[in-house]
Amino acid sequence: MNKVIVVEKKTKDYKKINSTASNKEKQQRQQKSSNNNKSDSILIYMIIGILITLITVIFSILYINKYVELSKINLKINQVEKEIETLTAKKQKLKLKISQNKSLSRVEKVAKNELGMIKAEDIEYIAMGQQEMSNIKNKPSVDSTVNRFRLSRLSRKVISWLQGLTEVEAGTLEE
Repeated sequence: MNKVIVVEKKTKDYKKINSTASNKEKQQRQQKSSNNNKSDSILIYMIIGILITLITVIFSILYINKYVELSKINLKINQVEKEIETLTAKKQKLKLKISQNKSLSRVEKVAKNELGMIKAEDIEYIAMGQQEMSNIKNKPSVDSTVNRFRLSRLSRKVISWLQGLTEVEAGTLEE
């Protein structure tokens, strides 16, 4: 009877060996799959990290680009403000010059010196009858022709000078 028991133990031992071998294989497969899962998860984490870094770099570049554009715009604004200040100062100088040129003393000085006019001291009026007027109108004299020529030339000078004073560029007189 001893022999049967031994055989049974061997059979049992063989079953144990088979079951432990299959358990070891299962464990090794599980370790390999867990190692594969670990390497897959590490790869996923690396990809996510690279994407986050890439997105951060892109947004940083965009932010720096917008900052540079903003700086350029601010520089242009400062240049335009300086130009406005210089033009405002120039406008004030021109207004002063216009008011100086329009002054009565200046007009009188130009009329005397440049146009050869003299100030009338006494104005005499002569009354004439109808017949005397018709006689004068019918007789053109040489003196009246010369006087008309002088008067027309003088009037052209005065008119051109006055036009120079009144011609002002649009918007320069607003305050």
